Amino acid sequence: MRAVNAGAPGGVAVRLAAGGAEVLALGHATRYVPVEPGEVSLDVGGEVVRFEVGPESFTTVAATPDGVVVVTDPALRDVSRGLLGLLNLTAREALALRVPDGTAVLAAVPAGAHDAIAVAQATTELVVTDGDAIVARLGARTYERGVAHTVLVLETEAGVAAFVLTAIGE
Repeated sequence: MRAVNAGAPGGVAVRLAAGGAEVLALGHATRYVPVEPGEVSLDVGGEVVRFEVGPESFTTVAATPDGVVVVTDPALRDVSRGLLGLLNLTAREALALRVPDGTAVLAAVPAGAHDAIAVAQATTELVVTDGDAIVARLGARTYERGVAHTVLVLETEAGVAAFVLTAIGE
């Protein structure tokens, strides 16, 4: 399980029931923390959220301007590959992740959802689109084997913003 700040420009404090607090800047996330299957409690910006997690599952708890959202994440199961995902935390119906020539990496990821594909190591720029309109651009970056890369997309006062979160497989 991890927590992400998807809406508090000044930062948000998160605390797992038995752990210490960590303050996250906008677009930042905690590391994944192993938790026992069953009910989990997490304090996100003073709001205690309780939710169920399954065995060997990955979950993101996001603090958004509209409240806390709990999303099940795809898992990196084969460390000989990487994982490239899109986590749509906007109010937009669906977003796509594309390479600059327009080829879809992930298409139609609904609001509040996370989708991902296994990838070989590659260096590329990416764009996030809403239909045909480019709403965010990510500069050239290497997407490595053994790493889960998540493009986190959220709405800010300045418009749509995209951040890349990484988690190393074990």
